[in-house]
Amino acid sequence: MGDFDKFKKCDFSGLFPAHLHNIPGKVGDIVKWMNETAMFSQPILNIGNALALYGAVIGRKVSYEGLRSNMYIVGLGESGSGKDHSRKCSQKLLVSAGIFSDLYGGEEFTSDAAIETAVFKRNSCLYQIDEIGHIIRQSTDIKAPSHARSIMKTLTKMFTSASSMYRCKSYASERTNPEREIDQPNLCIYGTTVPHTLFEAITPSQIKDGFLGRNLMVVSEDPTPIKRQYIETLPPQDLLDDLKNWSLRQKVEYDPLATSIESISINQTINVKATIGAVKLFDDFFNYRISRMNQLRDVRCLDALWARSNEHAKKIALILACGENYFDPEISTADAQWAIDFVTYSIDVTIHMVSESVSDSDFEHDLLAVKKVILDAGEGGIGKPKLCRQTRKLKPNDRDQILRALIESEDIRGQEIHLKDNRSLYKYFIS
Repeated sequence: MGDFDKFKKCDFSGLFPAHLHNIPGKVGDIVKWMNETAMFSQPILNIGNALALYGAVIGRKVSYEGLRSNMYIVGLGESGSGKDHSRKCSQKLLVSAGIFSDLYGGEEFTSDAAIETAVFKRNSCLYQIDEIGHIIRQSTDIKAPSHARSIMKTLTKMFTSASSMYRCKSYASERTNPEREIDQPNLCIYGTTVPHTLFEAITPSQIKDGFLGRNLMVVSEDPTPIKRQYIETLPPQDLLDDLKNWSLRQKVEYDPLATSIESISINQTINVKATIGAVKLFDDFFNYRISRMNQLRDVRCLDALWARSNEHAKKIALILACGENYFDPEISTADAQWAIDFVTYSIDVTIHMVSESVSDSDFEHDLLAVKKVILDAGEGGIGKPKLCRQTRKLKPNDRDQILRALIESEDIRGQEIHLKDNRSLYKYFIS
């Protein structure tokens, strides 16, 4: 359940539930290795990347209730905070396991056709995108070329096609660009960006049409982590073996008498089961999802961010289960609870940041910017001269109009403060 009082001044420290740092199985091993080798500690971002990585590795091999392991995860952190470490670790893992070219799609989206080509060649594919906020911004810019503006539409369509057939974009010349279809495309994305870049790029229509709801956000709790000594550590061999075995696996018939992994080449997913306790948790979470959507029904389309919450939780639980048992994965109660808590955290953070940053118009965009300056000033408030300096891009009349609107809506309050030298200062405070 969301506790929005913790979001004061956009300080996310302590928001990530402590027990979520205890991750079972191979996903936990990936995060542990990333944490141990990081010069700048970003454990929450490492968790997001590890889920996307493992989701790509097991892609098209397993399913739960028709759901696959395709994940779109966005890691938010300030510049220079160490966001790139987990991406380098993921690449090293795939290279060391000998499966880099089989799974790695790239580090940028040049066009919708490029995405389709990468997934067509690999079927299951991992993209790791730096500054994904800029890509989203370009895709919503009416001045951008059509192939760039089609990227978000392609990502949205491919996300929902993971258990079916995806038809690639058709071209005028079928000889040079024949029609292509992708059976069960499994696209996993881990993108990083600074928060303000992302949410300046997000539009209300992207919330309403479900694109943002297809993504899960993880937020760094430390914008300026202390630099640690670099440690060159090779990935654990048992982890590399697990990644390689999953990548090569088609369908495994489990034989308790077998002395080695024996696989047969059948293009069929393994239908993973869940314990009674896990199923009960998913059912309860579905009902909780409905209640949260009803609460947000008339609040700027924010209910759409909860629409896929149950689906996200089941996918993450599936990923955890496969990382715990290669031969006979089963979603446990603990897997389901971890996944539900992770998804709840992610959506609550997203809702808060969207509420604070995404605007419906230029006026609202400026209003939110002024409100954030006052919010960041804390309980002591901010004097009007300092506020004016921090919002210089606004015309004085526009700034005054915004301040009046914020006071009338009781988002802020103004107060004249009498100083010791008989001067006075007008200050603004968050209500």
